[in-house]
Amino acid sequence: MNVALPQRLATVLRSVEAATQRNELQDAVLRLRDVLGIDHLIYHWVSNTGDQFAVGTYSPEWAARYMENDYQRIDPVIIGAYQRFHPLDWRRLDWSTKPAKALMEAISEHTLRVYIESARHKLGAINTIHAVARALTLGLIIL
Repeated sequence: MNVALPQRLATVLRSVEAATQRNELQDAVLRLRDVLGIDHLIYHWVSNTGDQFAVGTYSPEWAARYMENDYQRIDPVIIGAYQRFHPLDWRRLDWSTKPAKALMEAISEHTLRVYIESARHKLGAINTIHAVARALTLGLIIL
């Protein structure tokens, strides 16, 4: 284990605790994601009156789609969070329900679109077809 990790983690967690503004918390969440070496992280808080507050590292497009489709009502992570106090291990959540499977399909589709868009941008292509042509020309895709 990286010896500096506990120290970096403690520093970031102190910044989470010290945050008084949304942008400070957002910055702390981004640093925490980077320290942990994970793709995404959500800091979600629910008050004793039911008010909710969240900041995270997902794209605004995905966050809007998530809320628009009311995925928080079927998301096993949210359901698991209401059942536990400590951090969740996604592998131990129930992903077998029909709504959870539908959510995973939506997540997979969104992830695929993000990866395709990222590749298109990195290849300097104007659209997906152009990206495939550039990748073929550069030998990144072999048929």
